[in-house]
Amino acid sequence: MLRAYDAALQARPLQTKLASAFVIFGTCELNAQLLTSEAATREGATLSDRVAAVKLAQVAGFACFSFYNAPLMHTFYRVTLAQNWPLVPRIAANCLIV
Repeated sequence: MLRAYDAALQARPLQTKLASAFVIFGTCELNAQLLTSEAATREGATLSDRVAAVKLAQVAGFACFSFYNAPLMHTFYRVTLAQNWPLVPRIAANCLIV
């Protein structure tokens, strides 16, 4: 599976990063809702209660944030790697600028 992912990164880096980021962002929002929703914090809440309370439109919307973030980060890291920035300044610039 990792070889296939690496091959996809080599063949189509931006599209692969977009798809990966979409899944990751969506999964993060889904987990956040499952853990912190009103249904999740209610005493005696079951997993089915939590799943029923998930706002799928919000999950999809947050996942779509990847269409902004992935190209931005792809370009940012390509530029900073091309200029041979050390790791710590690259991370600091990422946090402060991006």
